[in-house]
Order: sequence, then C-alpha cells, then structure tokens
Amino acid sequence: MSGEQRISRGEDHARVPGWTASGLLEKLMAAVRSEFRAEVISIDPGDLVFGGPPCMVPGCPRIGRSRGLCIGHHTRWTGQGRPDIEEFAATTGPDMRGHAPLPPCKVPGCRYGVRVFGLCTSHAGKWDRVGRPEPHEWLSTVAPVDPSAERSTCLISFCELWIQARGPFCASHGVIWRKAGKPDLEDFTRGYEDPIPGHERLDLRKLSGQLLLEMQYALQCRHDDGRIKTPPTRIRHVVSFVAGTGVSSFLDWSEETWRERFPRGKPTTGSSSTAMLIYARRQVEELQHGRGWEVEFGL
Repeated sequence: MSGEQRISRGEDHARVPGWTASGLLEKLMAAVRSEFRAEVISIDPGDLVFGGPPCMVPGCPRIGRSRGLCIGHHTRWTGQGRPDIEEFAATTGPDMRGHAPLPPCKVPGCRYGVRVFGLCTSHAGKWDRVGRPEPHEWLSTVAPVDPSAERSTCLISFCELWIQARGPFCASHGVIWRKAGKPDLEDFTRGYEDPIPGHERLDLRKLSGQLLLEMQYALQCRHDDGRIKTPPTRIRHVVSFVAGTGVSSFLDWSEETWRERFPRGKPTTGSSSTAMLIYARRQVEELQHGRGWEVEFGL
C-alpha cells in the first residue's frame, strides 16, 4: 500500500453492503477501494469534500483557500503589500516562483547553471584566475562552448541546463535538492512537474498497518458522504497526532479518551480536527460491529 492514487470529483459510490469476514482487518481490506488504497492520495481540486474553489488568478490550477487565492499567490499578494486583490489576481501570472526556466552561463554555448556574476562555476574560475577583468570585455575574448557536445540536462523537465558534476540536476536545482535532504528523486521532481502542491494531497505516510487502512476507510466514507468540507490540512493534523499515540487502531481508545488527549488548537481548527478524528473512529466501529438494526438484532 504505497505510491499515490487519485480520487475523482464528487462521485457517489455505494458502500459495500455487508461482510462475511469476521475480523476488522479483513473487512477493511474488502472495503477500501483502490483510489484510497495509498499512502499519498491526490485529490481533484473540484472534489466536493477535499477540494475547493479555484484560485482567482486566471490559469492557476490550484485551490483558492486563502481569500480566494492559492497559498502561493496569497504569499505573493502579501509580499506586495496586500494591494487590491481583484487587481492583483488580474495582473499576476499563474506560474509559481521557482517554476520558470533558469538562465544559463553568459559564455556563448555554455548551458551550465549560473553560480556567480552570471557565470557557471568553471567559467567563473577562469575569470577569477585572470584577475577579474571587466566582464563584458572578458566575455568577448572567451571561446564559445561547442554546442554539438552531448551533455545530459537537468532532471526537471522544463529546465534545459546541463547537470552539474554527474548529478541528476543542474547547479541550482541540485542545491535545492541537497538542502531538502536529498529526498526521493521522483517526489522532488513531482513538486515541479505537478501543478498541485503537496499540501493539497492527503498524506498518510506517518501511518502503517491496520491504522493506515482505518484512516483510508474513514476518508473514503467522508468522501462518499459528500457533505462536510475537509481540507487536507485537517487530515494532516489528525494523522500527525494519531501517528504519535502509538495505538494500532482507532478502537484502542474510547471517544472520550480521544477527545481528552487530542491537542487543543484554535477553536475552529481544533474542533474540526477533533470532529474528523471522532468521525474516523465511528466509521471504523460501525464497520466492525454494524450499525442500527444490525447491532440491535444481530443481523
């Protein structure tokens, strides 16, 4: 149960009606559909439960959760002194910072990334060794790089710069990758390729075993109910807390215990996260024991 799945927009799926297996784990295995059987679940921005309205900026595919703007454009708007938001949305571009092609070294034909004074590491070293003459005059004397020489380009698809020191990235993207702790290459590049940012995914990687299946089932139920807006930030809040408790199932603790131990944050955020946690427990409990007439009469 790894990798990433994508759930569709506001579809109405019927719940599996009954179970012949006796154990909760078997019931979960039978109940959780393939689109929720993942540690990271992508959502459609227009999903009725986990999605939201589109960002006000034309052409931006992200969700406008902050005053009608996605988090990236909201940060840009704040950095510009909070101008008229309608005018800002109409005049700013949809691309996020860091998602545009990077300039190459100024030496003709060289496509290594810029490190200093518009030059790559190699040409900056040559310029330094001759006493750092006036840059424009020096550039006119430098032999251009043979454009026919075959070199690998950066792993980021839109970046046309050459890789640095046999690594997978150009100089700039390599620095960012190393500062991030050298994460998985696929995950790192997806942050550039995929227009939907990581915080708009349902990330369950902190959970494992049956507890992971229980959370997946709860999210599936919440999606199928189609009634209560539940942003991914709420799910991360719940997942982070549950992962740190050491429990192996939501049923290990009573509702009262979960309510008592769940950290209290802002009134709206805390209550919404607590409600999601209790909802998850109830869904798992109903799956295990049945609901309504099933429980009362042992059906």
